[in-house]
Amino acid sequence: MRRISLFDGWQHHRKQPKGVIKRADAIWGDTTVRAGKFNHWELKGVPLRVDVGPRDLAKKEVVAVRRDTGEKLTLPLADLADKIKGLLDEIHASLLSKAKEELELHKKLVHSWEEFTSALDEKSIMLAPFCGAEGCEDIIKKESAQEEVAGAKGPSKGGQESVHSF
Repeated sequence: MRRISLFDGWQHHRKQPKGVIKRADAIWGDTTVRAGKFNHWELKGVPLRVDVGPRDLAKKEVVAVRRDTGEKLTLPLADLADKIKGLLDEIHASLLSKAKEELELHKKLVHSWEEFTSALDEKSIMLAPFCGAEGCEDIIKKESAQEEVAGAKGPSKGGQESVHSF
């Protein structure tokens, strides 16, 4: 009976944020099952989890958990759609900022073969001079692939082309 009233109470609020929530799944059951399902959705990249229980509905609030920071927030049901939209925008901005920082951190301008192989071992994105000839591309791929040479290893993976003018 308690589960039915919880379900009915949440269904009313779940339908309100039109255009904000694309899909909402209910997870019923014990905490072991819930934890596994939470992990499943985290691996899929779902940015926000909303927890609703009987006490939450009685207080007219829900608990939202940001997947990017793990922060738990208590949100009132009255303006849930606006709060979720704002949170999703914040999460998007945060993830975009982090991705841009990581890109800049791993982007290297190289001018020599030693710099190229070193940056390749660091799994960096390299900006390197390239004549554009297919023969040069084949040489770069062949010579940058990992090989045992007199006890020393080459870079972990061969260079892969992605030619863009800059």
